Amino acid sequence: MQKETGIKVNDVPFNGATGAMTALLGGQCNAITVGTCEAGPNILSGKLKCLAIFNDKRASQLPDVPTTKELGYPNIKAIVWVGVLAPKGMPENIKNTLVTAVKDAVNSDEFKKFTKQYGTDWNYMTPEEFRKQADTDFEYYSQLFKSLGLGKK
Repeated sequence: MQKETGIKVNDVPFNGATGAMTALLGGQCNAITVGTCEAGPNILSGKLKCLAIFNDKRASQLPDVPTTKELGYPNIKAIVWVGVLAPKGMPENIKNTLVTAVKDAVNSDEFKKFTKQYGTDWNYMTPEEFRKQADTDFEYYSQLFKSLGLGKK
C-alpha cells in the first residue's frame, strides 16, 4: 500500500487481528488492515468505518465501501482465504466425505446467516479450484515480496 500510494505509515506488528482490533478500538492506533470477518461486526455496528476493500470487488455486506481498484489503486489487494486442509495421502473415501461435508456447510442457510452477521463473503471451491487459487495467490505474493526486497536472498 505504501509503495502504490506514496504514503508513509508506522507499521506496528500485532500478533494477529485480535490485537490490532483491540488497539484500534482502544485508540492506540489510527488504522489497521484486517479481513472483513474480523472487523465486520464493528463496522456493521458503526464502531468502525471501513475505508476500502482490498479486493477487485466490493463486499456484499459493505456495498458502500469502494475497492482499492475503484479508488485508483488496482495493484493493492490483500488475498484472504480459508481452506480445510488434510494430510497428503488421505484415503479417498474419507476425503470425499470431508469435501461433501464442507460443501454442505458452506452452502447451508445457517452458515450464510453467520457470514452475513460478520460482514464477509464466502464461496465454496472444489479442492482443484482451491489449489489453483492458492497457487495463483502464492505467485502473487512471491512477486510482491521480491519487489519489496522481502524474499529469500
